[in-house]
Amino acid sequence: MAAQLDISVDAVKSRLHRARMQVRTVLMASGYWFNGTAAEPHGPARQQRD
Repeated sequence: MAAQLDISVDAVKSRLHRARMQVRTVLMASGYWFNGTAAEPHGPARQQRD
């Protein structure tokens, strides 16, 4: 990936880390992510099937 973007491997690692942090921030703000673990998204409850 670094070669395709013409940047260093360290730059790729840094960009991926920042992107993961942004995704986590958005998920936590939306209530989907709770204390580092996935939680049920807000919305209608799903019915259980037997």
